[in-house]
Amino acid sequence: THCHRLATMDRKSASSGTTLVLPSSHRQLRACLNCRLVKTAQQWKDNCENGCEFGTTSKFTGMVCYMNPRQSWVARWQKSDNMVRGMYALKVPGGNLDRAPEYVEEEEEKMDDMIDDEQIDEDYEEYQ
Repeated sequence: THCHRLATMDRKSASSGTTLVLPSSHRQLRACLNCRLVKTAQQWKDNCENGCEFGTTSKFTGMVCYMNPRQSWVARWQKSDNMVRGMYALKVPGGNLDRAPEYVEEEEEKMDDMIDDEQIDEDYEEYQ
């Protein structure tokens, strides 16, 4: 609805000449772990327009659209005033990483192991 209307807007601004990055759908949204840019999973195959390389997550809170990040107090408050125009998550758990992508992969593996261990514990408790 509202997101769809934004997605169908002109992606170029006549005044600024900068590209407006918006999700093409309201389904399968993912946010960049570093800059919080929100796009669909399909759109992330083109990489992050802000040059981030840390990966994405589907777990984020809220969204805001920056039409003019350099003049937006919200963009300054979110430390996004130097980012491309587009849709951003307000909060990404574990976001704004200043670490190498390998760290993210290691953390994901640890989480997978923890989830497997928790499932084993739950199965064991049900068995008893």
